[in-house]
Amino acid sequence: MVRKRYMLIASLALSLIFAASCANSPEPKPTDGTPTETVPSATVPSVTEPSKEIPILEPLENPGENTYDDMITEGTITTLSKHFDLDSDGTKEKIILVARDTRPDAASSEVVMYSEFELKVNELISVMKSDAMTIDLFEPRFNITDIDDTDPYREIAVSWYGEDVYSGTVFYRYDGNSLTELGQIGGFFGKWFVGGAVDDGAVKIDGSGIVRTISLSSILMPWFYDDEYSVESGKLVRIQKDIYPLEHSVTVIKDLTLRNSRTDNSDGITLKAGESCVITGSDNKEWFSIKNSSGETGWFAVDDYHMIRGTGLPAEDYFSGLINAG
Repeated sequence: MVRKRYMLIASLALSLIFAASCANSPEPKPTDGTPTETVPSATVPSVTEPSKEIPILEPLENPGENTYDDMITEGTITTLSKHFDLDSDGTKEKIILVARDTRPDAASSEVVMYSEFELKVNELISVMKSDAMTIDLFEPRFNITDIDDTDPYREIAVSWYGEDVYSGTVFYRYDGNSLTELGQIGGFFGKWFVGGAVDDGAVKIDGSGIVRTISLSSILMPWFYDDEYSVESGKLVRIQKDIYPLEHSVTVIKDLTLRNSRTDNSDGITLKAGESCVITGSDNKEWFSIKNSSGETGWFAVDDYHMIRGTGLPAEDYFSGLINAG
């Protein structure tokens, strides 16, 4: 009987301990045992560069073959006009070129020699006169071209004939607010009408941002070289080359000791009187490279355009075959 009582007490104690342990255990969380619902996170819109609108460029005509809305000649004045969208804003600008023969006897002359022109774009005016162009004959034409096809602008090119090959071209740009001169370079742009012949001028433009032409140097003698320009800060700037190729044969009159290089002042080979040589290049400033009949090369410099440095004598005293500037 006593044993049963002990067993009853023990059973009761175990029940109390179990109840107490259940009371102290944490209640399950609402999500325990149930699948977790995935809530999509708020998406942040990606920041992208606004797409650059590609300008719609009005088609160009071939250089020298531009048509005009009007071409009127009255005595010694010729006026050309054309409408063209120069800044790709969808509106055509009114372009007017007025060419004048300003010689005192112009009215009685049988030949009109335009020596001055006035360019107008939407009433903005730029004037060029013969003293600024060094011209003998101005052709009353203008061409619309595109120096850089990655920008929205088209340029206006006006060229003039000069004595023999001394022609030139001036470029203008209209940006929607102002008409500015980009600069003048040597060479004619467009069709060249001289002596009854029609030819392409020396100035070439392909939309790459580079204007190419053939320029004339007067260092040592008159000679031509391939020249390049780019537009920087609204101006045409020459792309200077280290050495310009030159192939001109001369004969040595007087012995001349050369320099090894432009930076080495030590003596190099000596050209001997009677020797045939070829001037092969120049920096178009002062230095020239020259090769003798044995294929050896040296350098000489000139001061004041044609004085051989260190000798006090002109180049004509050392070389025959130089081009006469006169």
